[in-house]
Amino acid sequence: LALNNSLSFALDDDAGLLPNKKQIVVATDSIVEGDHFQKNEKNPSLIAKKLLRANLSDLASMCAEPFGYTLNLSLPNKLKEKKLNRWIKLFAKGLKEDQLKYKLALIGGDTVVTSGPLILSITLFGYKKKKTY
Repeated sequence: LALNNSLSFALDDDAGLLPNKKQIVVATDSIVEGDHFQKNEKNPSLIAKKLLRANLSDLASMCAEPFGYTLNLSLPNKLKEKKLNRWIKLFAKGLKEDQLKYKLALIGGDTVVTSGPLILSITLFGYKKKKTY
């Protein structure tokens, strides 16, 4: 789909370009309300940590150190504004705590409204560590 271009810039943006002199490891996971966490979960901070840590685990298994991630939120249109704002605030709190703990940063993403369930996705980027043995 993006053949014959320089790292997807022929698609005219919305991102691309990863090459680096270091090896970059990429992990991605999605979680869906009702399948991976309970509907009406009272603590969105825990949902954020579950999502981020699933990716951190994948990077750790590749001996990679994280540096950043993108976050995609598919938010149900059924949520009222007040409830949605509270949910996002608590979700962001959980992400912030883990960002500080694991020394990484949010570097992009997307938010959409959907008629379906809440769907959350993170793509995490890390540098492959040199062998230490």
